[in-house]
Amino acid sequence: MLPPTVGCLRFSSQLFKYHNIRQNKNDSPKDQLTGSTQNVHRQQSNNKERYKYHFPFLEINGIVAVDDNRVGPLYKHIFPPALAPWLSFVGLPWKVVPFPLFEFQSKWIAGTLCGRLSLPSPKEMMADIQAFYSSMEASGTPKRYTHNMAGYQFEYDDWLAAQCGCLPTEEWRKQMYVETSMRKRSQPETYRDQWEDEHLVRQAQADFSQYFSKVPSS
Repeated sequence: MLPPTVGCLRFSSQLFKYHNIRQNKNDSPKDQLTGSTQNVHRQQSNNKERYKYHFPFLEINGIVAVDDNRVGPLYKHIFPPALAPWLSFVGLPWKVVPFPLFEFQSKWIAGTLCGRLSLPSPKEMMADIQAFYSSMEASGTPKRYTHNMAGYQFEYDDWLAAQCGCLPTEEWRKQMYVETSMRKRSQPETYRDQWEDEHLVRQAQADFSQYFSKVPSS
């Protein structure tokens, strides 16, 4: 039984959402929850979970390996220099807006495979990777955060767009993400229902109208 101060919503047989948790004790088979404020320190809690990369189906003699959740060596989180462009990875970055990023990655991969786009030499790609790893080490960033793009995802997207000859991410979309992220932290329960970025919505509508106007009427 949960204490009366702890609320629980059940979404499925294995997925629950708890409110007002102050403490979680893991010293017995059953969780002992007491509460007032949310502060869960359990490995399985939402704020501790991380996907772990694992590719048991790849037999490439260790050319690409997973070390402390770093998949590498990969040029720009996509290409292993020794096997590029024939082997590539889509979707490794996290703390990002996923699908636009995946689309940019896929366009770059497709361009290299068809010969329209060129990659640097394996030596140059490896040098870029080592420089990236060195910058992480110098800043004290743990290896497991190699693919965490929380601070530079749009810079990465725009770089990929430039490689492909595509338009970069719209500024209204970037700003909408930033403002939503701030609301999510300050208003976690209501950020989907209340917003103050109508000016960005109008910019998006104006942007989309350019495409709708080109659709022939039936």
